[in-house]
Amino acid sequence: MGIDSAIRTVQAFLSEAKDARGIAPPLPDEDALLDAGEAAAYLNLSVSWVYKAAERGELPCVRIGSALRFDAAALREWVQSKARKPTRLR
Repeated sequence: MGIDSAIRTVQAFLSEAKDARGIAPPLPDEDALLDAGEAAAYLNLSVSWVYKAAERGELPCVRIGSALRFDAAALREWVQSKARKPTRLR
C-alpha cells in the first residue's frame, strides 16, 4: 500500500467515522491545530499513545501553555516519513 493509498484510507475512515451523536468529524485543514483526541482519530491510534509519543519526541507537537496541539500538516508529513517500501514475500 503506497502512502497516497494509506492517506486516502485514513481520510475515508475519518469521513465515515461518527461521534457519539452520530456526527462525522470534519477532515482537518492543512493549517489546523488538532487536540490529542483529534490527532488520535486522524492517525487511528489511541489518545494515550499520541500523548506518550509526543512526550518522547516521536510525534511532532506544539505546546501551548499546558496543552499539546498537533499540526495537521506536520502529522501528514510524519505519516509519510513512516511509510516503508513494500518488501517481497518469500
